[in-house]
Amino acid sequence: MSGLYAYSSRDWTPEEQERDFHLFFGNIDVVMENAAAVFACSEYFFCPLSFASGSLGYIGGPGALTVGHLLWCWGEGALRARCPECSGDVLVSTFGGSPLSGRNQWIGYCTACGERQIDSWPGKFGDHFVPALKVTSQYPAEVPEWVEYDGFEFSWGGDGLKPARKRRQVRTRVAELVDLDTLIDELRRGDIRPGAPPIENTDPKKFGFRIVKADGTEIHF
Repeated sequence: MSGLYAYSSRDWTPEEQERDFHLFFGNIDVVMENAAAVFACSEYFFCPLSFASGSLGYIGGPGALTVGHLLWCWGEGALRARCPECSGDVLVSTFGGSPLSGRNQWIGYCTACGERQIDSWPGKFGDHFVPALKVTSQYPAEVPEWVEYDGFEFSWGGDGLKPARKRRQVRTRVAELVDLDTLIDELRRGDIRPGAPPIENTDPKKFGFRIVKADGTEIHF
């Protein structure tokens, strides 16, 4: 994977990113067929993807993208592109660029030739990064939280330090962590776990998402 615009809440090795990319897109039909289950369960929606992220010059975000974030963006028509090799439909999973100049680069999976592709969007970059910013800001996988801890602060008397309660900001996941292997396994077996939906009243059928692969089969919500 290209590291030009890589971002994540943790460090992933190139080997992990490569493996997860092929695991996820190798089962993209299963994920798409179970989009309703992903939208209905926070644990599925916020499943982290080591290879998926977005980075913008000057403003940073949207950062790490989860399974649910990608499905929502693809359904909205964002983070999609034409394959530079076969003109098939590409599902973009990583992108970066400048919101000012519009220069950008993306990495994604072509549903027609089945290969990872790297290219750029020729049109308005904002048509793609704005929806990604929207969904990650409204439905973040992690939220900041202030916690207290025992520390020290400066004192003019004594040895210059005294015990004190201090505060620091930590990031807490909004849902129990479900890794990609578990997600794919449960979806393939039909062992769908119940859970509170992160986005209320979201029926994936409203997107009308449909892509025809090279072999004539369809990927759809």
